[in-house]
Formats: sequence, C-alpha cells, structure tokens
Amino acid sequence: AANLFYAYTRECYDDVDEARITPYTLLSPLEISVGVVDTAWFWKAYNALGRERYEKVFAASKAVTESSGVYSRFRKYTDALVGKYTIAQLESLVMDNRNKDWVRAYPLAPFAGKARKKEVDARLRFLKAFWLSSDTLSGRHTAEKEAVQVALDNLTGNSGLSLARVNTNSRPPPWLFLADMFPPWRITAFLTMASPNPVPPSLRERPLSTR
Repeated sequence: AANLFYAYTRECYDDVDEARITPYTLLSPLEISVGVVDTAWFWKAYNALGRERYEKVFAASKAVTESSGVYSRFRKYTDALVGKYTIAQLESLVMDNRNKDWVRAYPLAPFAGKARKKEVDARLRFLKAFWLSSDTLSGRHTAEKEAVQVALDNLTGNSGLSLARVNTNSRPPPWLFLADMFPPWRITAFLTMASPNPVPPSLRERPLSTR
C-alpha cells in the first residue's frame, strides 16, 4: 500500500523510484505519471487496508506528496474506483469542468451489472462525445487529447476488455466508438503516437481490437 501511494503521489521518477515500483506493477513510471491506473494494484492495497485505514493513510500521504495537484488527482482516482460518484455524476464533472483528471478517472468507476460490454460501449461513446466537443483552436485541445488516450487505457484496465484504440493525432472516425451498432467483427490496426519526448512501446504502438 505504501508503494502505491508513493507511485501515484509523485511527479518525477528516477532509477531508484522505478526500482521501488517495478515489483508491484507492469506499468512504467511514465504511464503512471500521465495517469494510467493499475487497478489490480489499487484493489490489492485497498482491500488489505480496508476503507477506514486506507483513508487515514491517504490523508497522511498529503504531507509527503510532491504537489497538491498529484494528490488531488489520486483523490479523484480513488473516489471513482470505490464508487463515490455515479456514472452520471462523473460525466457531469467531466463535461461541466473539462477537468483532465476527471476525464482520466471517469472510466475507473465500478461496473453496475453483468452486461459489462454494454457499459464499456456507453463509456466509449461518452469519451467520443467529449473528444468531439474539444475545441481544436483552444490551447487545452492537446491536453484533452492526451487525457482521452489515458482514459482509454484506464477503461481497458478497469473492464478487462480489449478496446479499440483512438488515433488521437486526428479526430476519431465516427464508427470507432459505435461498434455496438454493428455486427461483431475484429479490427486490427496500430496506433503510433508522435511525440518529441521518449514514449515507451506500450504507449507508442498498440494493436487495436474490438470484438
């Protein structure tokens, strides 16, 4: 649990930090830093502590958090994961505030029933709507693009389902988030993210697959 808080309340990571985190997650420090959540790691820590002790540790972690921003971000992730907000409430927080951390947290909400694929499709449609509403002339457009990409990673991890990936170098094609309207098929493609900064293969190229 201590290493979970350590990982998600930092802004920068060195080799020592990476060595400390690696035994607990397959995510790289870069993936963690941009907001990808290892849900299995979270639930292992949360269940080991229990709700009351987890909240006490969370409150105490503020004293050693590198910034209020990362602390607030992990607070949003936790609240989404444990079901503090309904999907409708999360969607309002995303659209009303256009807060990138809420975009990343939105897919982490628990699934209500056994029809998980339908719920995943609904969340994909919402992310598409958010993306299409992004103002391409606004300075926040690039940040919102990156937040949607991380949200897809978090939806994949939280649902356990393989999702179609968005090529966020351009607006997503209309069919991408509407796969539930068509007969089942499998689409294979690859996403390449162009970035001036080093990007690990796990973020740079990934197979796209729907059903």
